[in-house]
Amino acid sequence: MAPGGAPGGAAGRRPPPPPQWTDPATGFLRRSVSPPQAGLRAELVEGTLPSGARIAYDGPSVPGLEHHLWLLSGQLELTVQEEVHRLAPGDTLRYRLWGRSAFHAPGPDPARYLLALVLP
Repeated sequence: MAPGGAPGGAAGRRPPPPPQWTDPATGFLRRSVSPPQAGLRAELVEGTLPSGARIAYDGPSVPGLEHHLWLLSGQLELTVQEEVHRLAPGDTLRYRLWGRSAFHAPGPDPARYLLALVLP
């Protein structure tokens, strides 16, 4: 058994509040729900993008990074390598990111989503 009494290093305790960061330019809020940990490949992030905001990335932090996105509320236009995906609450999208991407919340409400990031 691993520390915490569960196999594989899992622990059955309530974690401290997740770290969060707000982009001052866009108002985008990023909460690290399940932060990266040595020996594990996935991270779970909650994102809230204000209505009308757009964030563009030139490329992933790690080429081939796997994304699993679940839109919780609002509307989201997600561009992955030049292909636009229009998402409504409850929609999911999964992909490997090799190039550019952009997130846009067309409104009228903020787009709130859960994103699982998995290292290749």
